[in-house]
Amino acid sequence: MRNIISVEKIMCDKNFIMWFLMNNFPEGIDEENDLSMNEIISDSCSLDRKWVDEFTNYYNGVFEENDGYVDTPNAIKIQLTNNNELIVEFHPGDTIYLLNNSEIASTGPNYRIRVINFSKFIELTKNLDIKNKMFLLPITSVGKKEKNEFGENVRKIIEELDIDNIEEDILVKIIVNNCLL
Repeated sequence: MRNIISVEKIMCDKNFIMWFLMNNFPEGIDEENDLSMNEIISDSCSLDRKWVDEFTNYYNGVFEENDGYVDTPNAIKIQLTNNNELIVEFHPGDTIYLLNNSEIASTGPNYRIRVINFSKFIELTKNLDIKNKMFLLPITSVGKKEKNEFGENVRKIIEELDIDNIEEDILVKIIVNNCLL
């Protein structure tokens, strides 16, 4: 059973946005400075660890008892185009992506991201609020020919997130690098 949280509510919480970016782009780096998304955000922002633990339902022993999974994870549900539905579940040790109730991606022990191509990203997000497109970025794969166009899309999303203290260009580079095939 999931605890569905309003997307509008969660997107107003800077703790959530920073945490999501830190945890869902693990392979992206700023090559010039040799820094990961996690390092850049940690160095620039103060993330409320108590908030993160409460949001993910973390407790001491969750990794030993349940491999980092909880029975009632917080989740968001987003209606995509053509009656597609994205659900993103947040566990202490994993973020699970479901498209039309089928698991398609995961950042935890069964790590699998970059499962939709850039054209599918464009198709699925046609009617979405620009901020909500952020939820599909980690699972998008981008070829070298699409890199610039994808980067433009990422920049528009990052600009809407209103992130303080971090240079937008660095965030865009890291996300693009994370999604390259």
